[in-house]
Amino acid sequence: MGVNAAIASSSGGFEGIGFAIPSNMALYISRELIAKGKVERGWLGVSVQDLSYDLSKTMGVEGTRGALVSEVSRQARRRRQASNRATSSSPTTARRSRRLAAA
Repeated sequence: MGVNAAIASSSGGFEGIGFAIPSNMALYISRELIAKGKVERGWLGVSVQDLSYDLSKTMGVEGTRGALVSEVSRQARRRRQASNRATSSSPTTARRSRRLAAA
């Protein structure tokens, strides 16, 4: 269940592929806007990618479960920001680590 955000349609009509914002995210955003007047999102300042078989073999890591920090932004290095929420859990994929950081 979600809030309709857009429809990709070749005719410009209502038929096509619909895109929606998940209802729990819409609820969170509305509460943040009411309480603070803005939405604050987590930011780590890093790029992450899935740990592929080749990368795990090269790095001497067993298995491909996890995420690899492939880049750290200059801004993050200067500020030395860290997210306890992202490091206290063990993300199983790059996508999961981004979701943990944004929560």
